Amino acid sequence: MKSVKTMKRALGTSILAMVLCVAMLAGTTMAWFTDSVASANNIIKSGNLDIELEYAVLNDDGSFKEWKDVKDSTEIFDKNAQWEPGHTEVAYLKVSNVGSLALKYNLGMNIASETEGTNVYDEKFYLSDFIKYDAIDDVNGETSAYANREAARDAVVEDILLDTAFAQSGSLKAGEVKYLAIVVYMPTTVDNEANFKTGTKIPTINLGINVVATQVENESDAFDNTYDKDAHKLSQDKNGAYLIYDAKDLMAVKNILATVQHGEGNAISFELMADVDMTGYVWSPIDLHWASFDGNGHTISNLNCADDNWAYRSGFAAYVGAGEITNLTLKNVVAKGGQVGIFAGHTESGDIINCNIAGTNALVWTKETGDQNIGNGVGIYAGITVETSSEYSGTIFEDTVIVVSTDGMTNSHNWVLTDYAGAHFNYSNPTVNVTDLRPTGSTTPDVKLDPNSGLIWNGQSGNHKGVYYVFNAADLQKAVTWFAGQSHSNEANTVKIELMNDIDMTGVDWAPWSVMFLTLNGNNHTISNLSNSLFGYAGAVNVNDLTLENVTSKSNQAGTFASSTEGAKFNNCVLKGTNTVTYVDAGKNENGIGAISGVTITSTLNVTIDENAVVIIDKGNIVDTEKTTFESNLYGYKHTTYATNSGTIVNNGTLKIMVSTTAGLINEIKNAPTGSVTEIILADGTYEGNIDITLAAMGKQAGDVVIKAAEGAEPVIAGTVTLGYREQTVGATMYKANVTFDGITFDHANAATHSLDVQDVKSLTLKNCTIIGDGEYGITSARGNATGASKIVDCTFINAGAQLLGNFATGLVIDDCTFNNSRVNVPAGTSVTIQNCEFTGTLTDANVNDSFYFVRSNSTPITVKDCTMSVDSTVTGVAASQAKWYLMANRGTTNWTVENVAVTLTPAALAQTELDVTACTSTGVINTTNLTVNGVVQ
Repeated sequence: MKSVKTMKRALGTSILAMVLCVAMLAGTTMAWFTDSVASANNIIKSGNLDIELEYAVLNDDGSFKEWKDVKDSTEIFDKNAQWEPGHTEVAYLKVSNVGSLALKYNLGMNIASETEGTNVYDEKFYLSDFIKYDAIDDVNGETSAYANREAARDAVVEDILLDTAFAQSGSLKAGEVKYLAIVVYMPTTVDNEANFKTGTKIPTINLGINVVATQVENESDAFDNTYDKDAHKLSQDKNGAYLIYDAKDLMAVKNILATVQHGEGNAISFELMADVDMTGYVWSPIDLHWASFDGNGHTISNLNCADDNWAYRSGFAAYVGAGEITNLTLKNVVAKGGQVGIFAGHTESGDIINCNIAGTNALVWTKETGDQNIGNGVGIYAGITVETSSEYSGTIFEDTVIVVSTDGMTNSHNWVLTDYAGAHFNYSNPTVNVTDLRPTGSTTPDVKLDPNSGLIWNGQSGNHKGVYYVFNAADLQKAVTWFAGQSHSNEANTVKIELMNDIDMTGVDWAPWSVMFLTLNGNNHTISNLSNSLFGYAGAVNVNDLTLENVTSKSNQAGTFASSTEGAKFNNCVLKGTNTVTYVDAGKNENGIGAISGVTITSTLNVTIDENAVVIIDKGNIVDTEKTTFESNLYGYKHTTYATNSGTIVNNGTLKIMVSTTAGLINEIKNAPTGSVTEIILADGTYEGNIDITLAAMGKQAGDVVIKAAEGAEPVIAGTVTLGYREQTVGATMYKANVTFDGITFDHANAATHSLDVQDVKSLTLKNCTIIGDGEYGITSARGNATGASKIVDCTFINAGAQLLGNFATGLVIDDCTFNNSRVNVPAGTSVTIQNCEFTGTLTDANVNDSFYFVRSNSTPITVKDCTMSVDSTVTGVAASQAKWYLMANRGTTNWTVENVAVTLTPAALAQTELDVTACTSTGVINTTNLTVNGVVQ
């Protein structure tokens, strides 16, 4: 690798000797062999885990030269570097899975060895206290290095101290490669505390690049890919502590505690290296005896705790004996059992130090313990505490809610209840130091575990009255299962549910909730990643303060919040993310899909579609049935015999409507909802016939419309498209919308009129379109009356014209387009700018009349810049001696600007008698700068 030039050291002459030490840990799988096989084609081979690390050698200009293997003796960094604040070194690495098994890797920098120094303040220090690093993902590949020191430092995402955390974690399938760069630097904020004192020993450090590889679930046997699920191993630091980076790592802790020998004088330790979300996992509480768990200030969230099936202990830990939990925040914990606490079910001489609680948590006593001698207990930090030496300290954050239920629990064996330490022997007095506890008098209900539904509940046995509390995905599924089989036939039996946390439904096979007489209070929480509508049928349902995000819904009745509603009320609800609603033909006579509800019957929907939300609606072959008719893409379809729906759906997002027929195209443009953007996505195919589209119905403001090609599709509109509001003037107001065509071909070669007639839009945008004409007309806008900025970008005109493009109040921009035997004609308007365009044409006997032109106007100021124009001629006979042709014709009173336009005329074109590059037949002038004809400046 190219050496970094030695820099003068302003603070002293500390030398950092950086010698690479590479540690690769490779596991193996077990294989079962036989001494013979029945078929010669059966090959039995062992899988192997093999990871390879290479570093890039660069040329002097910083370009990539070659890759070399990293070995123990490899010196990647400059061992003679004089380190000072701002000094930066970079190594470009390639990690390759060259084995046959998928693997998970962790990569970081560790301290192989280090000597102490003394600074100018006579204080001892280590260079590792000041040098930081980061590993940046997918940097440059095999192309080039960072341009300079500033670029390398700007790429740093996280300042990581040496030997404290891995900077890269990921998975590689067999044969897969990962490129990255390690940036090592001393921050400019370091001062004389790292400046060693003259005459003292020079501090040095040897750094290692540590790559740890472990097996992951990927390969399959005859049943599934989980046979090696227990192969998940944790990496360890130089002191032997097991390092935890994600949920799978955390789930492996219990197995390590069970299989790795530890005890007095041989304690085992774990360190949390990142925040971990346990959504989707059922946590089995761990036993920390002669063991410690250090959270390093990180948070574990959404912990759904089981019990340990011995003393029914539940919490993050079942038992903390000669051990401790430190520097950890737990958020959104649900624990149920006989001994229950957020951090531990039971502690005995164990400590819970500098540990915090956040979010919404539930602690519920559910059953007698297996041994009454060990008693029952529910406490915020621990369910039961034994011995006076236990210490608890930390913060319960201000907005934290803790629901505590001890319903039915009795004290036993001389236990005394406390708030934080749960139950403990009456002679013990654990130290409790908890600050900022939120008053729970009004926020903690008197709850119990409902044995029928499995939900936390504050109601009475034998009825559905009261409130059910939903904390996680499992609770939400329990609610669906339980209430689906119950009778809620009238308002008096209305069920009330409170959502206590955000809930991620990723990986959950969600069956929509079909209920009557239900109140769901979302408490401004979010349910995300539903695999179907939240409700299948919502009858007399009230939903308040709920957000849905990333919903996928497929049915003959489909929506995000509900497949169908009847008498439902949705208040202050929000839709976020990317959502997909798809019609599936089920042969039924009540069909409908919509962004919020598929079929809406006399319901009130007050829902806001977030400004960054997208709703993709695919109506397929849906048709109005005998009982439902289309109302809007927001409400979906309505029942023909019931009143109109009410409420306001505010669409600040984008609706994407999939269309495959001409009728569908017309309908979706007409139905574009007010104040929103509707994207109409055209499938591959030809859309034939004259399409007369009125963009707003009954005098209402229409939403903006984008008509674009589906990915990979090349739709063709083979008729005349007329866009306008010709019958939509209400009083003195003409309602208009912004209209965009993207990736559409307009093919009207056999017609005697235009392909696209734009009338009274707010603005027009054409992007990546092709316009094929009949020799004259392509796009017209005789009465555009556009008040917004209009543009034609990256389009191709073939034997067509951009004709009559007037009435654009803020001007029209034509950019990066190709005109093949096509032209721009602007009789009247504000202004037109034509830039970066290519014009090609051929003069023939058929198109010789009074003039030939690429650009013409009567009274519009035109700017033509950075364009090319080329002309050939096949004109013969009399026409050749009498015709006069203009490439640019200013026939009005305004002045034009022509800059950097190159004209190429073939010999045949040059031979014509009166060929003018520009012409003015009125008082207007064409001012030219760098206009050339065949290289000659005009």
